[in-house]
Amino acid sequence: MPRFLLALGVLVLVAPAQLNLVRLTTFSHPVFGTNGTVGVAADSPSGNIVVVDFNQMLSVHAFTPGGTLFASLNATGCTPSLPSPNGITQSRNGYNFWLVDNSNGRQVLEMTSSGYCAGGWPFTHASNNPSSIAHHRPSDTLYIGSNGFVTQWTLGGTMIGTAIPVSFPAGNWIVAGLTFVEPTGNLLVAQNNATTICEMDLAGNVLSMTPLAAWGITNIQGLDFNPTTGHLLVVDNDNTRVHVFDYLPPGPPFSLSVTTTGAGDATVGITGLPPTCAEGFTLLSTTTTNPVGTGLTLGLEADLVTLLGVFAYPVAQAGNLFHWAPTNPALYPFNPSVVPAGTLSAFAGQTWDLVALALDLNGVGITASNVARITW
Repeated sequence: MPRFLLALGVLVLVAPAQLNLVRLTTFSHPVFGTNGTVGVAADSPSGNIVVVDFNQMLSVHAFTPGGTLFASLNATGCTPSLPSPNGITQSRNGYNFWLVDNSNGRQVLEMTSSGYCAGGWPFTHASNNPSSIAHHRPSDTLYIGSNGFVTQWTLGGTMIGTAIPVSFPAGNWIVAGLTFVEPTGNLLVAQNNATTICEMDLAGNVLSMTPLAAWGITNIQGLDFNPTTGHLLVVDNDNTRVHVFDYLPPGPPFSLSVTTTGAGDATVGITGLPPTCAEGFTLLSTTTTNPVGTGLTLGLEADLVTLLGVFAYPVAQAGNLFHWAPTNPALYPFNPSVVPAGTLSAFAGQTWDLVALALDLNGVGITASNVARITW
């Protein structure tokens, strides 16, 4: 039984909306050391991928978009020296790279796309563990993620404004991954030793949470959004892998529609299916005493009919109205489910509420649709 169910049919709250991601490719390489990968940045003009490898003499590796290694660099010999860089970003204006180190004075280093050191400055905010860095093209500034904070800096090393506090529900508060998404104007943040991307605005308000465990990602340590390609790069420290996602613009909302001609028929349709959806339910309630969408269970007033609809179909199938699998583009939920005329005539005069719930590969709720109310 999917994990969104608890005893007696009480439903767990669904997580906030998620990023619209489609994984394009993933790769690893023997050059990565045993301490894992901790930072990633795309070279916007070429599409090449630069990966920071933790605590290695040659700690900065450049790959083609297909994952072929063509250069490895050492940031220790630079001034300032970065013996263990933790994060990297590219200036989308001048195309130089910027790295941050959480040791050796917590230095920030500028490096040209050819690998030459171009100077830097110390991270002077009171927080420790500066582990991620992101370029903000509209203001040509840098954001740096540390323990519990995101701070903004000029390219010359002067902090701007006040720090943005960042906290996570459990575990440490180190911001291990950080990037700016220009089309939305928001930041993407990853917690150290976690598997979820948090989207937040520049004031620190959380907008969405997107788990990446379905792709085998267990410890996000670096993020980068390439505005040229629209790709999101993610490095996993535990598996020393680079993942390339297509970060799609927000699509239509996940919604449910139910219509009838009054002849005991019904047409049920879904739009805006999340790309990470692996199965889903269409839940039904015949209890409609309260205003539509105000029930405690995803907007429904769950009743015995709701539970019967769940337990009657334990296995998801393509085209099944109540427990569906998005595996056949010709069937529901991709195309409407049509109930023939006369099938529902016995329920004439009754009012029902329906809601659709999308689940991921682990059986955890991604999002729920609106509640659709229909009278037969």
